[in-house]
Amino acid sequence: MECASVWSPLFTYWDFNTWCFGSWASLFLPSLSTKSVPGGKAIHPSIIYVLTKVSILLSVLVGGPRVFVWVCLRPGDGKMPPKSKRKEADEGDTLTRIAIVNNDRCKPKRCRQECKKSCPVVRMGKLCIEVSPNSKIANISEELCIGCGICVKKCPFDAINIINLPSNLEKETTHRYSANSFKLHRLPVPRPGVVLGLVGTNGIGKSTALKILAGKQKPNLGRFSEPPDWTEILAYFRGSELQNYFTKLLEDDLKPVLKPQYVDQIPRAVKGSVQSLLDKKDEMKNQDEICQVLDLMRVKTRNVDELSGGELQRFAIALVCIQKADIFMFDEPSSYLDVKQRLNAARAIRNLMLPHTYVIVVEHDLAVLDYLSDYVCCLYGVPGAYGVVTLPSSVREGINIFLDGFVPTENLRFRDESLVFKVSETATSEEVKRMTRYDYPLMGKTMGSFK
Repeated sequence: MECASVWSPLFTYWDFNTWCFGSWASLFLPSLSTKSVPGGKAIHPSIIYVLTKVSILLSVLVGGPRVFVWVCLRPGDGKMPPKSKRKEADEGDTLTRIAIVNNDRCKPKRCRQECKKSCPVVRMGKLCIEVSPNSKIANISEELCIGCGICVKKCPFDAINIINLPSNLEKETTHRYSANSFKLHRLPVPRPGVVLGLVGTNGIGKSTALKILAGKQKPNLGRFSEPPDWTEILAYFRGSELQNYFTKLLEDDLKPVLKPQYVDQIPRAVKGSVQSLLDKKDEMKNQDEICQVLDLMRVKTRNVDELSGGELQRFAIALVCIQKADIFMFDEPSSYLDVKQRLNAARAIRNLMLPHTYVIVVEHDLAVLDYLSDYVCCLYGVPGAYGVVTLPSSVREGINIFLDGFVPTENLRFRDESLVFKVSETATSEEVKRMTRYDYPLMGKTMGSFK
């Protein structure tokens, strides 16, 4: 508390529910001014402290209406100090909490309302959680919730879940097609010499990210009406690995090659035999080796429009693998392929990895993604509305993030429930016995006379 030569008393309410000291403090604290102080000097803060304690004691004994808190300000001070720019910037990136109460699990009639009794906001006198033994379900105020997570742990039925959602991602918008359309936040960060895997649901922005990284789509940073130039785009990615990546891409130091997602459209775009089209793109002089791995030797004489879905997929992968490029991109290379062909395609893609090449793969098959990738970026959001790219993580951690639906680095849940594969807990003994590959006999060990 800072005291000046001229006192500016300010009274504010402080609700203690049942007792207060304001009515007594207000009797003599306003009289403490420069006129009542010899020499016009300020009163020492310890005097104010003693008077406040006395007023509290009198309020406990006698009682009063509500609390008045005495605040000493400088002359003319009536405003709060301005917020710093850093604090204002942080407020725009805060997280919005949503409270989810499971209708099937919440049973107020069978519990003691532990969520309401343990909530610190309710103890302060605010109706953050409203529930009674006669209620059908608990009601949690998301505006008053502080995200402490106590109610989540106290609920005996695990019916409460508090989730943090991003409230403002405008500063991280990478691309938006038009007004009221899909927008992509952030971009995956490719690195030379390793394979980057992208995993996410359909319509979440994986193909859009590939087009931007391939240079076929210019990112507009969300400004679709007035797209920025490349100078602004490079300044936006300043300090990240994407700045050097896009700089090399603009200077034609990097040549990208992209395998399209919809291979069934290839016959409409190109005409001719498989052999003639492979000869035109054979820059690495490894056509026979790739065709042997992908099992294309028998279809070289056919026309492209005569190929099946799996043959078109292997043909598209072969076209990418025989070209001389710095960036190899594969959009869902395992679709239309069986298990053996998926492994062969994965081997062909892994062989493209060199110390100076970039390899990016979009994949839905988690087994193939685990085999292919060196690290993974997950994409989450609302399909067709917005997509967010997570930071790169290891393959094991990235796949677990996708299955669990929770990003620990951002403390963010993007799916209501986790994807769990536990056959033994739900299957019967006959099903477990049928799925068991090995059957071990009874074993024993003898140590001397002990068996």
